[in-house]
Amino acid sequence: MNIRQKTLTLLVGSLCVALGALIFLIIPMAGEVFKDSLMLKELKEQIAQMGADERSIRYFEGIIASRSEEMNLISNVFVDRTRPIAFMEFLESLGGTVEVTPGLVQKADTFPWDYIEFRIVRRGSFRQLFSFLQGVEHSPYLVNIRNASFALENDGLLRLTLLARVYVHTP
Repeated sequence: MNIRQKTLTLLVGSLCVALGALIFLIIPMAGEVFKDSLMLKELKEQIAQMGADERSIRYFEGIIASRSEEMNLISNVFVDRTRPIAFMEFLESLGGTVEVTPGLVQKADTFPWDYIEFRIVRRGSFRQLFSFLQGVEHSPYLVNIRNASFALENDGLLRLTLLARVYVHTP
């Protein structure tokens, strides 16, 4: 074998080794690098989205903090389902003697909140009863008055009997 054949054989062998390395090493590595770069791009997009979400959360936390008094008023619209004492004290604060009989918490069919029905009986003059009804109407609670009736007592006073549906927060 002369030098020319040895050179040609060496050149062909080197090309085969280089081609084999290209096929078995470099192309799969390039494919993995491409996959990793796509995954890195997706992770960068997710991080950017998380940053935007965090900024939104901080923005809304600021709004909530600035309107905490209003949020407390909204939460006070509902009566405590386990102890509705605050509503009963509210009724007593309207003046006069009030007979209140609370019921059990019931599931609402068409309304999104559960409710407690109170049977309320109040005696007094027409003006006192009307003032009482106005107080219930302007109460801070979500109240639905049902089955209100007036009756004249023997002593000349009126008796107001009503069924008040007071909504409770459903946890």
